[in-house]
Amino acid sequence: MRGTLRKDCSSLQHEHQPRRWELEEPFVVPRAPAKTLITSTTPLHAVCVHEVDRRTPVTEEVSAYAERIAQGVVRMRATGVPVPFNGPLANIVRWTSEHQNIVLFTERTDYFTYLAASHLHRDDPAKNPIRPLAVAVAPFGERGMCYLQRRSGVTEMAGNVHIFGASVAPGMFPDDIIARVAEQKLGVDVPDGAFTLTGMVHEAVQNVLTVTYAVELNAADVERVRAHVHHDLIELSATDEHGIEEFLREHPITRWNPDGFLGFLAGLRLANLRTADELSVIEQRTREHLAEHPYRYVYPAQHYLRAATL
Repeated sequence: MRGTLRKDCSSLQHEHQPRRWELEEPFVVPRAPAKTLITSTTPLHAVCVHEVDRRTPVTEEVSAYAERIAQGVVRMRATGVPVPFNGPLANIVRWTSEHQNIVLFTERTDYFTYLAASHLHRDDPAKNPIRPLAVAVAPFGERGMCYLQRRSGVTEMAGNVHIFGASVAPGMFPDDIIARVAEQKLGVDVPDGAFTLTGMVHEAVQNVLTVTYAVELNAADVERVRAHVHHDLIELSATDEHGIEEFLREHPITRWNPDGFLGFLAGLRLANLRTADELSVIEQRTREHLAEHPYRYVYPAQHYLRAATL
């Protein structure tokens, strides 16, 4: 079921207290890098999107940083350095859940403002009004097979484990974007209604709200995924008594896109591949790991700001 898109005049007021930045220094995230906002033991129904005819104001400091980041991107591109997608982005001004539906109110923002705001508010994302909308899907196959990717190229968090996702542009439906993700990143054409909506996650490192899905692939689709994703594909067997747990011990949340980590756990639950008690053990082990090894992240803004100063 697809969401709806209409105009709305809802708004929120936010405070801004940006912080200093240090070029190329990894930031130690002093909190859980991701948190589940909406989840359910049964599949959710739909994502409903209401577009707000306004733009959230940002501080002069965020605007100035965004301008410098844009200058850095121009300089990097001029030297042949590949730079990822630069927007525009759907920004969530508020959200709720009603009758097994996720309801989102969005406006338009740009990539440079997102980078500036996530970096300046990195120690307190609750004060950051820029919360881009993203989607991610956890694919599963026959006999309990699970499929992940190791991010490569110029993507943010390159080298991390992730499920498969993308940002959502203004005016786009999450259902449409997740179908495009399946086509472009998995190499499969998934029919309408085949995706299971599993919840929504707050990725607190970059302040992104990610709507999560799961999808079951047939044997032919799995072969297409193998050919398309190729060496970046990670295949796991959930029927192996300790397969998932051993992988997560070797690849804890600090080696993942954190929203993908929680999206994967949500998919395991709704696919009946792990019980609630088994997932609770994984979640407890994750909290213990983060207590000793907090998440560290070099914000993309740092690279672009550095390029702007050269």
